[in-house]
Amino acid sequence: GPSLGPFLLLESIERVTLPELPATLTYTSPSGSSLNCALDLDDATNLDWGTVIRAGCPQPLVDLSNQFLPAQLDDLFNRLGFYLAPALPIPTAPEESPSAAVERTDLAAVGIENLSVSPLQMALAASALSAGGKIPQPVLTIAVHTPHQEWVILPGGPGNQAFSAASAAATASALAQPGEFFWQTMARTELS
Repeated sequence: GPSLGPFLLLESIERVTLPELPATLTYTSPSGSSLNCALDLDDATNLDWGTVIRAGCPQPLVDLSNQFLPAQLDDLFNRLGFYLAPALPIPTAPEESPSAAVERTDLAAVGIENLSVSPLQMALAASALSAGGKIPQPVLTIAVHTPHQEWVILPGGPGNQAFSAASAAATASALAQPGEFFWQTMARTELS
């Protein structure tokens, strides 16, 4: 749901011109419940896309998602690895394709559409923002201590280039916490 904000922003930067920020930040679901920002925004006059995504505001996510066709969101979710089990040399849950493709982009943006993501899948996808658009191949260990060779560094996998380095850098910059050296986003969802 709202944790998709960085990826919708990244995809918008990569493919489309960003729309104007919406007048409201709250989203009213088809069931009538209201979804609010995860963080209160003290200065509502100085807003930009990075600020509203960092704060987990749902209506801007809906506006970003409405720029895409459902098939384009499915493509995004595929590139992020959301429909694949992470490639680890241990038993993992089977690959889980959704029972149906994305039908409504607005509902996907706020977490009401058909998508389940594991914490590892989300962490791998988020790493693309800090790794030049590349989703790394997960590893269980980076080195082993052997009796004859001491510490041996194990090679990592090639990873998957999901976005351009420029778009990933622009998104990470937009989501950067002011005065800090990291990017962040908050999300809150309410089940009806």
